[in-house]
Amino acid sequence: MTVGPVWLAQLWLVVRLGVWLAVLPVRLRRHTLPKLLQRLTPRSARAKRPSPHERDLVVRLVVRLCRWRLFRGPLFPQTCLRQALALYHILSRLGYPVAIHIGVYKTGEALHGHSWVTVDGRPVAECTRTDLFHPIYSYPAVASGPKTARRD
Repeated sequence: MTVGPVWLAQLWLVVRLGVWLAVLPVRLRRHTLPKLLQRLTPRSARAKRPSPHERDLVVRLVVRLCRWRLFRGPLFPQTCLRQALALYHILSRLGYPVAIHIGVYKTGEALHGHSWVTVDGRPVAECTRTDLFHPIYSYPAVASGPKTARRD
């Protein structure tokens, strides 16, 4: 029966990612964001990527876990950065060409920031319009910027 091993694999992913998220505040204090992202990037590409269905399942698990109340405390980064870092970590290990972006936009005197992840230039797990944000940082560096970002 394949249900058991799939369920166990999902549980194992949630446990590993939960521990990773619990340690994230320490990592962000010890390393600059570029250094942390460099450390999160796998050294070698994975031979076989999971199917799009499996990838979507992993993304849903990551998003749900990142929104747990446990990770909303003052020590943890905002939800969008926490989710973007977790998705970058997991999807890059699965062999996807993932990039993380941090952008800003201004309305009146207010400056708004957001973090998101793209795979093949398309945002993953986003309900925020990323085209509103001007990317100020992307990793790995993208020469032309993400396809969804508006350049003014």
